[in-house]
Amino acid sequence: MVSILIFCHKKKEADILHKLCGCCAALTGDEAQVTDLYGSSLGAQMEKGTGRVWDLLIFEMSSSEDISEAARFRKLYPESAFMIIIEPEISPEWYVTPELCPTLLLLKPLDRPRAMEAIRRMMAYCYEQREKEAYTHSLVVRSGEERRYFRYTQILFLEAREKKLILYSGQEKLAFYGSLREMERVLPEYFIRCHRSYIVNFMHISKLNISQGVLHIHDQFVIPVSKKYKANVNILLESGMEDKCEEGTTERRK
Repeated sequence: MVSILIFCHKKKEADILHKLCGCCAALTGDEAQVTDLYGSSLGAQMEKGTGRVWDLLIFEMSSSEDISEAARFRKLYPESAFMIIIEPEISPEWYVTPELCPTLLLLKPLDRPRAMEAIRRMMAYCYEQREKEAYTHSLVVRSGEERRYFRYTQILFLEAREKKLILYSGQEKLAFYGSLREMERVLPEYFIRCHRSYIVNFMHISKLNISQGVLHIHDQFVIPVSKKYKANVNILLESGMEDKCEEGTTERRK
């Protein structure tokens, strides 16, 4: 499934793009999960689209205000493919910039054949990038008869329990066969072994309590820190944790 966010000023154009995305996905045997934002101001609606990861962003831009607001949204999702629908009168100097980094441009007026071809190309690009990331930025997990791909940045921690590993991501948890020793070998260096049963993603640690021997993941999970792996945790203190000198507690710098 490919996830798509569309912003247009008019609902009619958003509906057309929505349907075309569904058609393009169906041609590949996939599905498209599409969210539409439309109206006079993107800024007033930005929060509706936050809190998730998008494969593809499609934005209509008719003014410098649109470009400024899209740049802010683009900053939230730098890894997403980005398609701009733009008025021909607007100079490329406004939108071919490091802040926007458009993947593809579609000039107005909007017509179905050209829009269909542009969306098809964008989806092909998304699938190609996803395949690359599956090998370079993701952990491949076998679950039954299928393979699951988890981006390293999405993984909160892994727990060894009852001869299995449990992977906790931001949205789910998945049990599979494996060993933490093997995970230590394949995961990036920002994953730290803190206990015989746990490996945690340093990027998601919100608090570390030395005196109690625990660390917190997003203030939602409490993970033990054993004496054997305390030296590993000390690396965190040297590379990004700030000592607040309050009962042995440290917290991530914001």
